[in-house]
This record gives sequence, structure tokens and C-alpha cells, in this order.
Amino acid sequence: MNKGKLSINSENIFPIIKRWLYSDHNIFARELISNAADAITKLRTLAAAGEYQAKDDEKFEIFVIKDEANSVLRFIDNGIGMNADEIKKYINDIAFSGAEDFLAAYKDKAESDQIIGHFGLGFYSAFMVASSVEIHTLSYREGSEAVHWKCDGGTDFEMGASDKKSRGTEIVLHIADDSKEFLTYSLDAAIRTYCSYMPYPIYVMSSDEYKKLSDADPAASAPLPINDINPLYLKSPGQCTDDEYKEFYKKAFFDFKDPIFWIHLNMDYPFNLKGIIYFPKAKSEYEFAEGRIKLYNSQVFVADNIGEVIPEFLTTLNGVIDCPDLPLNVSRSALQNDGFAKKIRDYIGKKVADKLRALSTSDRHAYEQDWSDIGSYIEFGVIRDAKFSEQMKDNLLFMYVDGSFATLSELKSANTGHESNSAEKSDSTGTDDADETESKTGESQEITIFYTTDPIRQAQYIEAQEAEGNRVVVLRHAIEQALISHLEATEQNLKFKRVDSISDSTAGDAEELSDDKKALFDSETLVREFKDSSVAAMFAQPEEDRRNEVFAKLYGIDLGAAKKKLILNKNNPTVAKILAATDVADEDVRLAAKFIEALARISTDDFTKEQMQEFAKISGEVLNRLV
Repeated sequence: MNKGKLSINSENIFPIIKRWLYSDHNIFARELISNAADAITKLRTLAAAGEYQAKDDEKFEIFVIKDEANSVLRFIDNGIGMNADEIKKYINDIAFSGAEDFLAAYKDKAESDQIIGHFGLGFYSAFMVASSVEIHTLSYREGSEAVHWKCDGGTDFEMGASDKKSRGTEIVLHIADDSKEFLTYSLDAAIRTYCSYMPYPIYVMSSDEYKKLSDADPAASAPLPINDINPLYLKSPGQCTDDEYKEFYKKAFFDFKDPIFWIHLNMDYPFNLKGIIYFPKAKSEYEFAEGRIKLYNSQVFVADNIGEVIPEFLTTLNGVIDCPDLPLNVSRSALQNDGFAKKIRDYIGKKVADKLRALSTSDRHAYEQDWSDIGSYIEFGVIRDAKFSEQMKDNLLFMYVDGSFATLSELKSANTGHESNSAEKSDSTGTDDADETESKTGESQEITIFYTTDPIRQAQYIEAQEAEGNRVVVLRHAIEQALISHLEATEQNLKFKRVDSISDSTAGDAEELSDDKKALFDSETLVREFKDSSVAAMFAQPEEDRRNEVFAKLYGIDLGAAKKKLILNKNNPTVAKILAATDVADEDVRLAAKFIEALARISTDDFTKEQMQEFAKISGEVLNRLV
């Protein structure tokens, strides 16, 4: 039995500090299983190079054995194995990396993207959960002797002969008292998280089950692997059916609703990347904020939603991405090369844009049907990603109040040339003047697109706009408010205004009320002529003020009471009588004014409980006078 001290220096001390090596202790399962997979891959590489003769029926497998009674975990592979010299090099001197050294020797023969481990470093993650660790290993080389190695987590180790008879490596973990959960449910959960798509079958079983299997006991049942060695994303798209895509999605993300559609990523140059991006059905307005992108490196789970390799707007989706070329640090949890990550990010964004554009042109009806589910993702992408915006802005959809859809270009065309979009005409409600345009000098005319945030409460405003030939779009969500501001900043001569907007001036050609009539109303009140005489009055507000209020609420800022003006329609018979009244103290005149103001306020989005109570009171007074 040889004894000694591990080779430690300032460059390699940190990997053995077990409490600092990784942030999550369950990561040890990933590291040890990854090392086992690497060992098998190395052996298969040697066989392909003619340096090892594998049996025709040889099965390459990984076993994880739980011995709860003795607080022991065993990780067993039938890979390349090690001899005493390799133990000294890869384990005792932890500055070396087994995988890197192997690649240097077989760089012309091995598929480097399949050798993911850094054996000497990942191995030490075992001490995060174990009080002591043993290795039993036998090299594939003819005449090799089995080696036993043991360490209690300090710098002292023991190494000698082992009675192991079969090729490969067995790691034995004597689990510490504070990590007993890894003898039961926590281990299975960790393996499913990190190793679901490992390239070799992983069997998790009790020590009794393993003994029966090893002894070829007829009572032993055939084990089922905990992982899928041929995940769908590694196949070419032409080999996959719709049902397989849906089944993979439901299993990977525990969502039992079918996804809307998916994008299969399959790239070999200039880097290797495979994966599937899913667009799930939204459950609510904010469902898009709960997505999950699983990042893998050669079928080994790395992390969820690493922003460096995923466009920001896509982290809201569900998907699996596997990139063996991804440069990772020792814990495989952070990127080291941002330039490379940007290439991946741009590629994924382009593929998503290509798919969405193809859908919008090849099947516009389906695209419109899916818009309530996918629209928020696309809108967010247009706002946050300049390249995606350039690719997708022409495929944005806006829904009219009648439920039909229009693209941005169609929306512009539909709103060009109407009265409310002319520099020489006021808007349809009589509450807005379009900005001046240079159309007379040949420059583009400014286009104003009117929108509503509540088609029911703002119905009278919508009706007035449509009477002028302006079709109104519906914007319900906060992200759409951000979108129109983005489009105004990037699209020339384009403005969005809510149907109840007024200009920042004193509402254009509106008239001031006489001093005696002002006392009839609680709000600042102006008078204009509407084309629709059935509407008595409307509350209106400058668009800029409204936008400021929306974003202030988003960030919890109180801007105080909204600056809204009451615009009376002097074309309305009741308003005309109020304006013509000589006695403002008359109870009928006073009550009519209050009732008109209350009716107009119902259409606003800040109608308070107190105002509702006031409206009920005034309505009661009106009814009493009618009976």
C-alpha cells in the first residue's frame, strides 16, 4: 500500500476545496456520470482507431448503486479504466486534466466534442457529499493490474492493489451525515436534471438489485435506464414526427398542453449546435415570462436560460439547446468566450425569425390564429433585439376592434389619406389636430394610427373615429404600449394615439366655456363640434401624458391625478341647451351638466369607486325628475 500527499499548488488548490467547487452540491452526480461517459467514449474512440478490440455484443453502460444501509453510493462504468500511473497523474496531481491530455494524444482520431469531462477536476466534486472516496479501476490495456485509491478529503491518500476483475472504473462514495438525502430521492432527481440525455444508458438501482443482476439471478428484472440516449433534438428534422415533437415537449417541460409550434435547430458549421425551441400556449398575459431554455453540452445539462447564448426574448420560451463547442469553465456553468456566444445567439435568433416569417406568409390564417399566444414573444423580441426587429417588424400583427388583423405595412396603408391624418384637418372626435406634414414639399405624410385599450369603455370614441374612416386597433397589454413607442422611434412619420387623445395645445380649435358655465363642471372643460351628435361629451388627455402614466405605474411611481379635459359636443342637443341656458343656477341645467360629465367619465380607465357612487346618485336624481 502506497501513501502520499496530493500535489497541490496555487494553480490547482481550488478544485479540491469541496465547499467552493460548485454552488449546488447535487452537481457531483453530473460530474461523476460525465466522467464515466467520457471513459466509455475514450474506449470507443480507441476501438475506432484500431487500438482496442471490442466484442461484437459489448454493451457500454453506467450504473449508479445506492446502498442506503451502509451510506454508500457507487458509480460504475465499463470504459477505458486507469492504471497506477494514470491514477497518479489524473487524481493525485489534480493540475492535469484527463480529457485534455487524451485529446492531445488522439486529436486526429477522436471526436473532441464528445469528450466533455475534465476527470481530475470533476472527480473532486464527490467530496462535496462524501466523507471519504474510493476508486477501484482496471485499465483496458493488456496485462494491467487493478488499482485501489482512497482519500478522506484532505491531502493524504492511499493507493494499492484492487480485486476488481472487470475493465472500467468504480467510484465509491461514503456519504457524509449532512448529505444522506442523496441516498434516496435527491440522487434520482439530480440525475434526471443533469443526465436525462446522456449518450449511454444510466441505471439507478439498489445494491441488492445490482447484485442479482451481476449474478445473473433469474429473479432479477431487466432494468430500465433513467435517461434517453437518443433524444429527439439530435435527430434530423426529417426523421421526427409531430407526435414525437409533442411527446418530447411534454416530457421535458411537464406541460401537458400541446405547443403551438416548434423550431428544430440543426447546425454543423461554423459550430455544432442542435436543439428544439417550442412556443407554448399562453395561459395568461404574463405566461411568456415563465419560459425555460435548457442548455446542454454534449448531452450533459449545463444550466437554464444562460443569457449569453440565448436571445433575451427567447428565454421566455421553452426549449432544449445542445452545443458541444460551448466553451465553459470548470463547473460547466459559465461561458468564457462571449464572442462565440454571440454567434450562437445570432444564429438562434435568425432561425426563429425565419420560421415565423415563413409561417406568416405561407399560412397567414394560422399565424393570425396563433397570434394571441405568440404575439407577446415577437413584440418583446422586436423591442429588445435590433436584428430580430429588422427581420420581424413587417410581420407584426395588430388586431382591429372587429377581430381582423393587419401587418404594420397594411396598417399604414389603411390609415393614409384620411382626414385625421391630414395636416389641414382636425381629428374625428374634434379632440385632436394631426401634426403638420411636409407633404406639399414631397416628403412623406405623417401617419396616425388610433388605438384603444378597452373597446367596451372607449366604445364611443371608437365609433367616432370609425365614422371618419379610421380603423382602430386594440392594445391591451403593457408590452404593446412599449412596442408602439419603439415603432414611433424607429419608423419615420408614424404616430400612435389612443382614441381619446388630444393634442398638447388647448385641443385645437376648441372654445373656452364662459365663466358662469365653468362652475357647472368639476373638470377643466372645453367645447368643440363633433360630427356624431349623439355623443354629449368625452374626456381626453394628451398622448404623451398617458404614456408617462403607463410607465410610471409600471415602476410604481405616483404622478398624481391625470390631466384630462372634458370636451363637450356642441352638436349634441342637451349640451346645446346647457350652453344656451341663461340661468346656471337652474336645477335642471345643473343636473344635466353633472350627468353628462359622469357619463363621459365612465369611459375613462380611472373611474373610481367614489365616482361610481356619485354617478349612481346623479342617475337617481335624473330618474326622479322623469317620473
